[in-house]
Amino acid sequence: MASTIKIFIASSSELVADRKEFREYLSVENDRLHKNGVYLELIQWEYFLDVVSETRLQDEYNEAIKTAHIVICLFYTKAGKYTQEEFDTALSHFKETGSPLIYTYFKSGAPQPDPSDQLAKDLVSFKDRLSKLGHFYTSYSNIDNLKLQFRQQLDRLEDKGHLEFQNEIKVRTQEAVTNYFNVKNAVIDSNITAGGDVHVGDNITQNTTVKGSNNIIIQGVSESSITVNVDGQLHEVERKLDALQALMEQQATKSVQTADKVYNIGSITNANFGYLMGQAGRDQSLPTSLSQNLVGSGDEWIKSLGKDLLKEGIPVGDDPIEIFHNYDWLIQVFLQKMCTPSGREKTIYAFSFMVEAYEASLRYLCYIQMAQLLELEEPPKLGIISSFLQLGDEEYLDFDYTSLLLTTSDFIGENSFVPEIYTFVEKLRETDSDLFGTAFFLESERRNLLSGTTQKNEAFHLLMEEYLTALIYWLKNLSFLANYRLVSINDINLNYRIGSDETYLHRYAELHSVYNKSSVTDKTKTIQVKGSFTYSKSILLFRGNVLAACLRNIVDKDSYISLSPFLIDKSVYDDVNIKQTPEIFHYTGYQKEGRQYTYSPYNKELPMGSKEDDHGKYPTLYVKSTNTDLSGLDDLFEQLEETFNPFKIKTS
Repeated sequence: MASTIKIFIASSSELVADRKEFREYLSVENDRLHKNGVYLELIQWEYFLDVVSETRLQDEYNEAIKTAHIVICLFYTKAGKYTQEEFDTALSHFKETGSPLIYTYFKSGAPQPDPSDQLAKDLVSFKDRLSKLGHFYTSYSNIDNLKLQFRQQLDRLEDKGHLEFQNEIKVRTQEAVTNYFNVKNAVIDSNITAGGDVHVGDNITQNTTVKGSNNIIIQGVSESSITVNVDGQLHEVERKLDALQALMEQQATKSVQTADKVYNIGSITNANFGYLMGQAGRDQSLPTSLSQNLVGSGDEWIKSLGKDLLKEGIPVGDDPIEIFHNYDWLIQVFLQKMCTPSGREKTIYAFSFMVEAYEASLRYLCYIQMAQLLELEEPPKLGIISSFLQLGDEEYLDFDYTSLLLTTSDFIGENSFVPEIYTFVEKLRETDSDLFGTAFFLESERRNLLSGTTQKNEAFHLLMEEYLTALIYWLKNLSFLANYRLVSINDINLNYRIGSDETYLHRYAELHSVYNKSSVTDKTKTIQVKGSFTYSKSILLFRGNVLAACLRNIVDKDSYISLSPFLIDKSVYDDVNIKQTPEIFHYTGYQKEGRQYTYSPYNKELPMGSKEDDHGKYPTLYVKSTNTDLSGLDDLFEQLEETFNPFKIKTS
């Protein structure tokens, strides 16, 4: 028997054509969904106009709304009293029961509102109220765009099931919905008079003003404009960075919020502006093309990664370890953890391995691009680079590595040491691409995990499958990394006798190798190079996937770059406790008070409550001007000061 989902469509008379065509579209979708056990029942009213509502048939409409599973509200140039009443009826019922799901769409391209038109003013105020619900509404440019956006919602609804999806949305928006009605009640209490009329969007009197956070909130984005909320007041500016900056200067604000994340204005450039605007009002779900083809259970996802490596010309079999090591240490460690018994469970802890595999890949790309900027004679004075170099305690966990990648890649251009990154980034910038949607989904769910809002409920099993699907798609787009090798150079000694060639003995360790007791006891090796040497105590990225050939190319300075000091091998700084394997740490910030740089172990997990304290299992490495435990780090400190200081700016 088919599961019936009742849909109510609300709008004013000016959108009667859109409403009619949208109804026809839902009828077509109904034919498709009916085959999968879902039936859409449209609650239609032949003459759904504001003037008809004045007969108080509106009461009957409101009762019908309470029986609906989905309410779709369409707006353009105005928000009439009764259309808003329908919205509030639906939202009030949602607050009590979790139903209906409400989708609110505003058609873009509306003319400037007439200051004398009360309905137009109500629209602005109503948008302001919706902003308290956290980007509750979405802009659509035309009917085809509306169909596409709602099709994505139907796909999510079909995948998760109506009840699970309904509960998920209710939990996520419960506080915002409550706040909405608190503000609405304050409006009514402060404005209603005997015989007076009350608009839901009326301004609040001074004693009930909601204070802003001095942030500009991106409320909606169209092809040509940006709708922003500044302390409760809505403004519309051109979809240009300089227009947004001019508004911020006018309003004396220094930060902007989009997609629930706050950005310092100094961290927004032309390189990442389009990407950030593309997030505003966008659905955070997995792209439809991926959600219809989830990877499922088992280890097929590993074989899928292997197939893409074969396309890159990398000879691999079905051995997971062999496949994983082509993604180098930072990424492969979390892929390995995903295959452990605890990583195969459907738990928050196992989920954290996936989100960190994604984050580690972003950091790795950023380190590659940043390493090249360090070599420039004139360092770029960019806020996001300065912010990255001066991250505070644990700020690296929530740092916007995507914007750093976009910004550095824009500065370097196509002449990157890893030219494939440029192609990857250009694809990532396309806000209608699956790669953009995948990155947005991966990042959004990671933020949910960090904030503690990810819950192990009925929908969690599906979330893990969706995230794994997105992660694999993401990594398949990064398979070009297998064409490069990381090597730690421990030290270099000159082997020279009179009458012979100068020969430099490099002691090194290959970082992509997997160290464990059963297979490897000592990965430290040596190679003699005539007449040339490279960086000592450094992690090098070589172009090529055959290690022996890479090392023979040390004479060619263009065949490698140094990723230190973003990646370091702690073992090379320890002259007392000689280690057989590298101890890789990655850069996590700078503590100004103690003048010390911080590094975390490459395999550090997210702190997940009951798990072992990360300070014991994954201790932070502090690099100070004087390091009594590891005196070898003194040289590293001087290198960090000399290298990073030119990039630091006072205002970031």
